[in-house]
Amino acid sequence: MTRNFLAIIGHRRLLQISFAIFVLVYAVLIVLRFLDKPFVVDNNDHYKELFTDFLHQGFYQSSVSGTSALYNFVLAATYQFTQSVDGAFLIVNAVCDLFYLVFGWYFLKSLAPVNTAYAHMVFGVYALYIINQQSYLHASNDTFLGVFVLGLLYVGLVRFKSPSLKDFAAMGLLLGLAFGTRITAVYLIPPVAILIWHWWRQNSLEPKYKIAKVGFMALIFVITTLLFHYPSLIEKQKLGYESKEPKSGATWIQRNYLGLKKVEQGKEALHRDAIWQHTKFDVVDAYLNANGADSLPRTFIQAVVKDPLLAMEIGLYNCLAVLGRFLRFWGLLLLLPLIVFFRKGSNRLTKLPIILFFVFAVMLSFTCYTFIEFRWFSGYEILVPASILLSIGHDYMTVTPLKNALFTLSLMLVTVFNLKSILGS
Repeated sequence: MTRNFLAIIGHRRLLQISFAIFVLVYAVLIVLRFLDKPFVVDNNDHYKELFTDFLHQGFYQSSVSGTSALYNFVLAATYQFTQSVDGAFLIVNAVCDLFYLVFGWYFLKSLAPVNTAYAHMVFGVYALYIINQQSYLHASNDTFLGVFVLGLLYVGLVRFKSPSLKDFAAMGLLLGLAFGTRITAVYLIPPVAILIWHWWRQNSLEPKYKIAKVGFMALIFVITTLLFHYPSLIEKQKLGYESKEPKSGATWIQRNYLGLKKVEQGKEALHRDAIWQHTKFDVVDAYLNANGADSLPRTFIQAVVKDPLLAMEIGLYNCLAVLGRFLRFWGLLLLLPLIVFFRKGSNRLTKLPIILFFVFAVMLSFTCYTFIEFRWFSGYEILVPASILLSIGHDYMTVTPLKNALFTLSLMLVTVFNLKSILGS
């Protein structure tokens, strides 16, 4: 029975048909999403105002006030040609999306140099996933930051197989550029540390030479970061990132805590709107005025200490949301790297991409202290197809009908979800 099922589902012709339908339905979804708001650039995080302030105040004062320095530098250069704020955001983020596609293909090809139909389908799924995000229609710097994330992961996974001093300089520079863009670049530090540790264990150089190379990388990182933040460091003794908190003094942790408590108490539905729509800062201010300035925790540490169970609950919920998100867009293929991870005999390089993705996803899930947003995964999502490609080449995946069946079922599953999205729109 199982053999007959595998013979049917794993037939090459069914796989080809499934992929063709998958691409067609995905294309319809992308077109419908585009027609819903053609070339209308959202401003949900108020980056348009941040950019216009940068144009009027200049780099130094903007850094002191708080800004996304490198992102606004690139936007300003683009603005010289477009003379349009929306046009600058659209072009910069569209170029970033194009970079994800072109460099992403090169990255995957370099990491897993296989030229098979499976590899082409994996990249096809990745490409449609990137196009469907339509990052060029959002005025935010997540996609821009992801360019440096993608570059760092390439250096660490591909170039660090046999790195030169230039590769260490590149890693330090890319990390510095990321820190010149957005504070969430701090999430890159653990993955970079894992990549360095992996290189350290695999390399036979004397410790003093290893220390010298890593020290050189750190020096490049510090110098690059200082170039973007020196005005704020001079004036305020802190890095010059933008603040999204109101002048009333309330913090995002207070807003998130209040919204999450309402969910926990059954006063709000388990949805991000419990915070974004129903717990705005004026609600937080009113609560603080009624209950005292110390009634809500101001920092993440204070929130965890005040209610560790709530912090654990939102962290676990976010982890499940991440799993659901990537199963929705990758189907059963996401299980392949998980099988390889727990299988004895797999080499470290094969496991490394899924380890990096797991570390980032868990770290973000438990520290964001809100409902996770998947734009924060920009750049990191390359680790999923990278893990799948390396898993396909593993020794247990030698049976062609089994591979065909896994791909067919995955394509069918994602197609069903896409059809649901189309009908829902």
